[in-house]
Amino acid sequence: MKKILQIFCVCFVTTCLAFTGQAYGQSVFINEIHYDNTGTDTGEGVELAGPAGTDLSGWQLVPYNGSNGTTYSVLTLSGTIPNQQAGYGTILFPITGLQNGAPDGIALVNTAGSVVQFLSYEGAFVATNGPAAGQTSTDIEVTEESSTPANFSLQLTGSGFNYSDFTWSGPIANTANAINTGQSFGGTTVPEPEPEPEPQKVNIAAARNLLLGTQVLVSGTLTVADELGGPAFIQDETGGIALFDADVHGEGIFNLGDSIRVTASIGAFNEQVQLVNVTNLQSFGTATNVIAPLTVNISQITNALEGQLITISNASFTDTRGLLFPESNYSITDGTGNLQLRIDGDVESLVGREIPDAAVTITGILGSFRGTLQLLPRFIQDLPGTTEFTPAGTNIPIARTLDVMTWNMEFFGSTLNDYGPTNNALQLQNARKLIDTVHADIIAVQEISDENLLQQLIEMLPGNYQRVCSERYSYSFEGEDPTFPAQKLCFIYNADVISLVDDRVIFEQLYDQARSGVSTPLDNYPTNDRASFWSSGRLPYMVTIDATLAGVTERVQLINIHAKSGSGTEDLLRRAFDVKALQDTLDAYYHDANLIILGDYNDDVDESIGGGPSTYQSLIAAENFRAVTATLSEAGLRSFVTQDNVI
Repeated sequence: MKKILQIFCVCFVTTCLAFTGQAYGQSVFINEIHYDNTGTDTGEGVELAGPAGTDLSGWQLVPYNGSNGTTYSVLTLSGTIPNQQAGYGTILFPITGLQNGAPDGIALVNTAGSVVQFLSYEGAFVATNGPAAGQTSTDIEVTEESSTPANFSLQLTGSGFNYSDFTWSGPIANTANAINTGQSFGGTTVPEPEPEPEPQKVNIAAARNLLLGTQVLVSGTLTVADELGGPAFIQDETGGIALFDADVHGEGIFNLGDSIRVTASIGAFNEQVQLVNVTNLQSFGTATNVIAPLTVNISQITNALEGQLITISNASFTDTRGLLFPESNYSITDGTGNLQLRIDGDVESLVGREIPDAAVTITGILGSFRGTLQLLPRFIQDLPGTTEFTPAGTNIPIARTLDVMTWNMEFFGSTLNDYGPTNNALQLQNARKLIDTVHADIIAVQEISDENLLQQLIEMLPGNYQRVCSERYSYSFEGEDPTFPAQKLCFIYNADVISLVDDRVIFEQLYDQARSGVSTPLDNYPTNDRASFWSSGRLPYMVTIDATLAGVTERVQLINIHAKSGSGTEDLLRRAFDVKALQDTLDAYYHDANLIILGDYNDDVDESIGGGPSTYQSLIAAENFRAVTATLSEAGLRSFVTQDNVI
């Protein structure tokens, strides 16, 4: 799950103090942190504490992204600290969307713009902009895990008046808007919490009905060990339940049929009930009570069977086209109803095989995801009838063909969280491996965020590869944005085969005129915002090349597009308008050219991802264009593993 940070801060303002004989070192300091818990993260925020009556108006909390040292939001504070103990108090400021990426942090800034404190969690880093620019954060050196209960936090404990008087500890139950557990201002310590109650010894069916957070002692037989890469599943004579703990579902630790006993808490992940926060684990070897799958038909499947091993006879896929992709769902039926079957990415024996074209008997664990039940085969024996996929070949030598490829590289070179992979070295290595394997003559790539990293890739490739890029991308007219990476369109080509004759940005002049207020055909744009054309300036990029193969040279124009994404009504209207404008332009000026339109269509050509006709229908219906990817769509193949389309 995405980790979100909650920080509670303590503020002291010396001008408000009436105490004597006391030295005040740091007037404001961070006092309590919560950034991760089991299930959906809740209660994100920042608490400040200090002398009662302190006016926090104008103070700021500035979150930092530790991967690049930049700020990503600012919270301006207001309010007055109440009196809770000896003239001191606390006040909570909710903050939504604080990042966690090992490390991340937050600066506390006073009304003069000075950084009072710059703390981080899960490591230290140097701020590169904002009020803390050039400063190194202080790591609090305590952490929370994804299994931390909700409403827990990390807290300063001890007695005193200054930040240095206290020590970070936890996670324990949070004390938002209150003095921390084990903390006092002036000497009186808040008593430690009562010890946790003893776990309830229950069977699995009873455990499933207990409140979240309840500690239980449960015994069962493993019906899933490491086959799904986590969670494991255990079952007894009353029911089954997921068990999320690396000491159980870790590779090779346990086998199917092993008997275990765990002390754990009742949790849930995407509404699937599971055991979490294991505090005690006992193994008894192979169970004497073997768990056999329960044979049912689909109409008999209810939530009461969640977590159990089941078998469905005479089950067939409702769509037998295509392959079994990882982390993907498929609809199956046995004539009594339909059920979702999920291929877990860790079940490598099934990934990439062809879907059975006949009814078979399927076994698996009945899991759930956000209220939808799904059957998860554990290995190839659970799903018979699959066959190995053999790609179609060709008798034409590769030296006589112009091999063209398109690839959205997903913010290639960006290091910002949530914008593609952040490990650039690994991204570079994987990109080189893929391109060196495919041996395409020319590749249209999208979402290039760092041209320098792309150049490094070019220089790593064997042979004589070169590249060329467009400088027009979404909102490029606003200049570089440190919080949103560029999505440039580029071509990578083999200069031993390809000679670059020309490159140009289609619609460049039209778009600039429209943005400046000149009346253009974009006056009728669907959103009435002419600047939204082609995803706010992500304009088609065309190269003219001479390709020489086996002594024969042909001139070809390739248009690299990255169309408007989304399946909402406005998205579909905008994308259809953009595509039709491109078609009209090509018909008018390039009607006799050898054209290839490629890139990230963000829509399928057989049917729109939003339902109904494709937004490329005008091109598909045109006699002078041919949608070569239509055969892939019709075969049930995918360009994006978890989505049933070729876009």
